[in-house]
Parts: sequence; structure tokens; C-alpha cells
Amino acid sequence: MEIIVLVKQVPDVALNIKVKDGEIVEEGLSYVISSWDETALEAALQITEDVGGEVTLLTVGPEKAAESLRKGLAMGAHKAIHVKYDQAGETDSFAYAKILQKALAGRNYDLVLTGRQSQDTDAGLTAPMLAEFLGLPQVTNIIRFSDVSENSITLYRKGDDGTEVIDMSLPGLVTVNDSLNEPRLASMRGIMMAKKKPLEEIDLDSIGITSEMRGIQGSMTQILQFEKPESRKEGQTFEGDEADTVKQAMGLLSQWASSQTETHVTVSGKRGINALKFRGITIDEEHHNFEDKPAFIEVSPIGISYLNAYTRGDIDRLDVVYTRFMNIAKQEAVVETLLPFKPAEDKKIISSHS
Repeated sequence: MEIIVLVKQVPDVALNIKVKDGEIVEEGLSYVISSWDETALEAALQITEDVGGEVTLLTVGPEKAAESLRKGLAMGAHKAIHVKYDQAGETDSFAYAKILQKALAGRNYDLVLTGRQSQDTDAGLTAPMLAEFLGLPQVTNIIRFSDVSENSITLYRKGDDGTEVIDMSLPGLVTVNDSLNEPRLASMRGIMMAKKKPLEEIDLDSIGITSEMRGIQGSMTQILQFEKPESRKEGQTFEGDEADTVKQAMGLLSQWASSQTETHVTVSGKRGINALKFRGITIDEEHHNFEDKPAFIEVSPIGISYLNAYTRGDIDRLDVVYTRFMNIAKQEAVVETLLPFKPAEDKKIISSHS
């Protein structure tokens, strides 16, 4: 099976990214493969290890993007294609998809894999557009796959009411959720072998990308500027055992309810819902269907809805109160202000023992 894995080199989001005058400060930045694309690469390697075939990496980016391709080759990919392009920062998903379409023209492949989104924009638009341009069937955000054959693959995607099971004919395009697997680390042998693996370089002119298809001219949207998030305000600390911290939290909610502060209370779990109802706290939104360790895809719609509400100005602040289980004799009650954003060290943790 011939698999193309689309990878994008992005700034390492684990670092402190600085913004000045509406632009990202390049000094001190390091670049990595987007973690979602690493997950796609791992899936491709697992498929070829099972049924045979080759994995080809494809990226569009400047000279330094070759570093990420070499890392992917060290992980186990067989070869790589680098479409050299220096206007990445001015290019949106539409223009990227057009460039990828041209780069894939005339090439043989059974499956195109990539991450659901990239870590720099989180847009998740390039792959669906590319599938449309190529005339390929597509399935996005998969959490598992099985029954891979020459002509089809079975894909599993988390839906609103359960897991969707989809049989897709090949060739096709698939984007993966980052919960699909844990990408392997490159071995020393892999790093050495990567230096000898083929890395094809392509310039835009050779694949018919005219000046009108590049940068701002070829894009449907434009980034006007970058802004650093506001520092998160410090949350309130509740001290004492678990019962005491719950009482104090209830008191704070009651205080807000009786003041001019408009509050919206969302609760997950039967115990929390029953506790608040018993104390006469009005619950605006309830969630009953989460297990102890829900998958990211299950909770992300809630987080996205609050982030959108904050961006629109519908809410000014988002606080979360939860109990972290440490062991049978110890729990930690955590009170955290999630919005506005604030450095992680300002999180407040209160230990309690039973």
C-alpha cells in the first residue's frame, strides 16, 4: 500500500511564543512536526508494517522544513517530498490545498493521511479542501482503523451519539485525532538511515503554481495580526477537606447569584449535579455521559463553545472546580480560572486526606 502523509512544520507550542507589534517573534523559536501529523505518520507506519507498502512524507514550506522531513524519515518513513515555499506565513488553508493538489498530481497512492488540524492555526480546513480538489472520499477525525485492504479501510470516528463505523473505498483521504496512537521515537539507527533516504525537492514553478496562486494573492483569507492572550486572573483558594471546599464553593456561587454578577453554572456528573440541586443552586447546563477519563474528542466541543463565547464577549471569565483523585486516602480539590488565560503556575491546588 502506498501512503502519502501530509506533514506541516510548526512552531513548538510548548515554548513561550512571543508577539511584538502584531507579529510572532522568530528569535528563540524552534520548529517541529505538528503533533497531529506525527500521529498520522505513526498510523501510516503501522499500516505498512501490517500489510506492506511504503510511506511518503509531503510538506510545503521553507528550507528549514526539511528538518521535519528528516525526523519523519528517522521515525520510519521511506521517502519524502519537499515543496519549497517561502510565503507560508501569508498562505491560508485554501492556497495550501491548491499547492498540495498540484504536488500530488500524477503520483500513485492508495491513501492520504494527515492530522485533523495543525498546531499553529487549528483550522482543520486544508485536508477536506484537498480531498475535494482531488475528488477523493474523505473521513475526518478518526480514533481507530481496521480491516485495511487494497480497496478499502474501516474507520472509526467519535460521533455525538456514539462511535461511527465507516467503510471507505480507496484511494481516499483520512485525517486523524491525536488520541489515535502514541507516535514512536526515532532510534539512533533510524536517524542514521534517514540521511540516506530520498528527499525530493520541488519548486513551485515546476508544478504550475503561478504567482497569483501564492501568498496573499492565492489565499481566500488573511491574518491581520497576532495578539498575546491576556494574563489570567488569579483564582480563589478554598482550604480545608473536600467537604469544606465544596461548601465554600457553594457559598461563592450563592454570593455571585445574589450580586450583580451574572453566572452560568455547568456541572458534569450525577454526584455534583445532585449536590448543587440539594443546596438550591440553579444549574444551567448538565452533562451525564462522561466516564472518569473521557477522550479529548468527547469534551472538546464544550471547551470550544466556552472559548467562542469568551471571544465573542458573552462571558468574561471561566472557572472550573474539580477533585483530582490521587489514591484511596488522598484527593486534591483544584480551583482553576481557565479564562482569561494565565500562566500555568498560578493554578491553585488544595490537598485533603480522608
